[in-house]
Amino acid sequence: MLFRSIIKAATQNLKSTSIADRQGQPVVRTYSKDKAARLFNFFVAVICLGMAQNGWAWHFQGVAWYDTNQDGIRQPGETGVPGVTVKVLNCANDALVISTVTASDGSFTITDSQVPLNGNYQVCFTNLPSGYVFTHQIYPPPTNGTIVSTANPITGCAPCFIFNQSTNDTLNNAGIFHA
Repeated sequence: MLFRSIIKAATQNLKSTSIADRQGQPVVRTYSKDKAARLFNFFVAVICLGMAQNGWAWHFQGVAWYDTNQDGIRQPGETGVPGVTVKVLNCANDALVISTVTASDGSFTITDSQVPLNGNYQVCFTNLPSGYVFTHQIYPPPTNGTIVSTANPITGCAPCFIFNQSTNDTLNNAGIFHA
């Protein structure tokens, strides 16, 4: 029903005008008035805003956690690490795209408003608490949604990935333990 209203409003605001082409033949051109264009753009903006506010924006996320048993798999009771720096790098040239820090639960989220879609990116974790190191890497991660440490224990970086999925929750995680 909403789209019928948009089409009806746009159709009612069409105006035809005749002009002559170079050979004197009439040419009819149809254009929409500014009102129809504004109405259409308004509805597109409202729909996009609604999608973004309902979590439909494309994003990827991850977590840094204390891997107390050092198995590289996040277990119940293993808490997140706040304040870890998360850097998103462009894999083509190692340029920094964006940097953030993990929240109080160790999580982070990057959206398509921060990082362009279809790019090849790498997430690196830095600024670990004093005395902590990365647990061993499990890659590729299991497809069942289990959170595993994908960060390389030497570099702190997860493997490169192409950001083109609506969510990507298992590729960019880091387990750490006290050395």
